[in-house]
Amino acid sequence: MMNNSRSCNCSIPPHLRIKLLYATVVELVLMVSMLSGASLVANAGTEIVLLMKPDVTVSGAQVTISDLAEDPSSLPSNWEDRQIMKSPEPGKSASLPLMRIASALHQYPDMADVTLRGAVYVDIHREGTALDLERVKEAVEEYVAGKDDWKDLKVKTEFVKPSECIMVVTTNVTVNVLDFDYDARFNAHMFRLELRAVDGSVQQLKIPVRVSMQAQAWVAARPLKEGAVLADGDARAEWITTDASGRNYIPASDPVAGYEVQRPMLAGEPIIKTAVRQPVCAEKGSAIEVTARRGDLEVSVRSKALSRGRRGDEIMCLNESSKRQILARLTASGKADLVGL
Repeated sequence: MMNNSRSCNCSIPPHLRIKLLYATVVELVLMVSMLSGASLVANAGTEIVLLMKPDVTVSGAQVTISDLAEDPSSLPSNWEDRQIMKSPEPGKSASLPLMRIASALHQYPDMADVTLRGAVYVDIHREGTALDLERVKEAVEEYVAGKDDWKDLKVKTEFVKPSECIMVVTTNVTVNVLDFDYDARFNAHMFRLELRAVDGSVQQLKIPVRVSMQAQAWVAARPLKEGAVLADGDARAEWITTDASGRNYIPASDPVAGYEVQRPMLAGEPIIKTAVRQPVCAEKGSAIEVTARRGDLEVSVRSKALSRGRRGDEIMCLNESSKRQILARLTASGKADLVGL
């Protein structure tokens, strides 16, 4: 806030025809009128002397002359709602030079002979209250759900600056998202909001929000040691932040029992594909049930693994009936699908 202890002794250029009062007889007349309780709008010949408040608090979107006048009741009735400037954002303050007030009055022909008296700067504060960020969050998430980039996906929204308040004149507002764009400064999307109050006033602002896709994947349920084989209870499914493909994580729809841990993992840590290996499904010489499929027809034969292999590996097996070697892809412990003869 500016220091308003000094009175303005600046003159307005002649072409504005609105003059700020110097230490003149008119000033003395005004001071006497103030002490006697007389009107703060004084006539001095053809001039009108108007005393300005050093600081004001406003609620509307525009600052009017009645907001600034020391005694609004003494203003002519057609002056009260005359606009001087746009109000600061709700909850914010600004310092308005008295010279600027004089310039703003020049737009009204019948105020050409007004003389202003007051501090060099008038401090203006606009009333405001914090808007519940949950309402903004709901509006952003509803908007995101309808965009092609995120449609039909589970997403998480996170304010980049959660400690900052959005100040509004009234909390009785409708929150609408107008558009958005990526902002590299915040590594987030900048959403442009419109806040429309019940009285019709509109406030627009921008707020950075990170939008991340969520996927249900496996995380370690307890600390896991290198070389451990995952069993029931070693992993649990959780919603986690992922990229568009989710390629680094093991979806909760895929079983993880039997996977071999390749490095130590902490409880709650997402199980990524490079941290585990497919389980061993066959040892050399172990029995393998190989299944051949064609349409709805399935035929299974007992075979013997000719090498060690993990799930997804293709190994050679020996058909115990025909004694012929066949190529099979391991699908589970002791099971495989026929690839070729």
